[in-house]
Amino acid sequence: MVNAAGCAVEDALGAWIAAQYAALFVSCLFVPSWWKRLLDRPDLTLIWSFVTFGTITGLAGVISYLNYRVDQLLVRAFDGAEGAGFYTPAIVLAEAIWLFSTAIAIASYSQVGSLSKPAAAELTVRAVRHTWL
Repeated sequence: MVNAAGCAVEDALGAWIAAQYAALFVSCLFVPSWWKRLLDRPDLTLIWSFVTFGTITGLAGVISYLNYRVDQLLVRAFDGAEGAGFYTPAIVLAEAIWLFSTAIAIASYSQVGSLSKPAAAELTVRAVRHTWL
């Protein structure tokens, strides 16, 4: 599959994966203290926290992705290729706008769950205010 810029989707995904490994390599090279701790006894509670957090946020991302793709298929079915051609850039813009609010939600997720109800409510209100901006 080729996108509008003429790049294959597989090429873009490969570049993203390569960038992730490059960032990991640079992190290991310049900040060795964090990866040397991996050789110590692993903290299973911390590992489980990462796994559950990643699973929940990953599942939310998959559902969101499928939601947008089903919308595109429905628009194409009802309005044809021309309607889908107008809808696709609009949905890309919507995804870009939601990226900021999703990042705030993910960043505050663990804090909201561990705070008292009043403090969690205050943090949620503050996050929503930042999202509105």
